[in-house]
Amino acid sequence: MNANGHEWETKVEAGLGRQASEARDGSLDMCAPLHHGASMRLTINLHEDQYATVKYLARERDGSISDVVNELIAKALAPPPARPKPPPRLRNGLPISRGARTITSEDVRKADDATS
Repeated sequence: MNANGHEWETKVEAGLGRQASEARDGSLDMCAPLHHGASMRLTINLHEDQYATVKYLARERDGSISDVVNELIAKALAPPPARPKPPPRLRNGLPISRGARTITSEDVRKADDATS
C-alpha cells in the first residue's frame, strides 16, 4: 500500500526501462526515461470505464497502457486529415465553374479582343 492507502501493482516493462504502478482505483503512476538518464513521472486518474478500455486495448495490442495512452493522445492532438477535393460537377460533359461571379458574353468578347 502507498501513503494514500491504495494497493499498488508494480510492473516493469521488459527491455523498455519504464515502470508503471497501477492502483486498484484506476489511477496510473508512470516513470519513463528521458534523454541522458533523466526521467519523467506522470500520474493520471482515469474513469473506471476509460481505464478498462485502455487496459483492454493494451492487452489486445500486446503493449503497455502507457503506449496506448500515448497513441490515443497523439491521435487526439493530430490535425484533422485534409478533405479530398470533390470532383467537378459536369453539365453536358463540361465542368461547371464555381467562380465568384458569372462570366458573361461581354467578358468573353473582352478576353477575345485582348488576345487578338
